[in-house]
Amino acid sequence: MDKIFVIAFGLLILQGVLSFNQIKNYQIRIKELKKKGLVGIGREKGLLRAGNITILVCNKQGKIIAAEKMEGITVFSRFREIDSLKGMTLQQLKEIYTDKKKNIGAKAMLQAIDSLETATKVNGQVL
Repeated sequence: MDKIFVIAFGLLILQGVLSFNQIKNYQIRIKELKKKGLVGIGREKGLLRAGNITILVCNKQGKIIAAEKMEGITVFSRFREIDSLKGMTLQQLKEIYTDKKKNIGAKAMLQAIDSLETATKVNGQVL
């Protein structure tokens, strides 16, 4: 019986270490991407399915410079680039993902787009 508790405790510690590494990876990616332009972040929690964090980087004109997504249910998930979004405008992305609201990751993408739209507006005018 004691062995089970030792193993369970060891697994709990391992999960904590791996979660810490994942958080550090997230912080490093955000810091690096902020150097490129305005950053928008969206997240979608998954209870029984994969969760999703989307990071978009755009210039002041609203054109996507970089896009990354972390998707998964384990602590081994890492950010991957989404090259197909580079060069698109926020409006184009919004039109694409508004139609796909039910798809996994669409909610996170729309949150990131909304965040960037807010960041690119000054006094109600787009920069």
